[in-house]
Amino acid sequence: MPQKREHDVELAATFAEVARVLLAEDDADATMNRISRLAVETIDGCDHAGITLVEGRRVTTAGASDEVPTIVDAIQYETDEGPCLNAISVHETFKTDDLAAEERWPRFSHRAAQDTGV
Repeated sequence: MPQKREHDVELAATFAEVARVLLAEDDADATMNRISRLAVETIDGCDHAGITLVEGRRVTTAGASDEVPTIVDAIQYETDEGPCLNAISVHETFKTDDLAAEERWPRFSHRAAQDTGV
């Protein structure tokens, strides 16, 4: 039980730090970008992060940790396919280990792998 309590205290401290950092941001765009960067810093195995905003039928990238999610999203919007668009439409999570070999989104996958190295 002490190990779980230690983890809970560490997690609470992380969330408190996130709250302090987010309160310091000037506007919504800066906040979304900071959330994305914090995801990369906090989540094991997360190299890039982005926030997708859905307003009616319009989908946009609201924040990103760096340029990679923005490029990947632009390819998804252009090809009208990809993991984020699928996740939005069917409310599921999609995972792929190698975009170059991914067959679910053929127009998106090859280009995203080629343009970003993801």
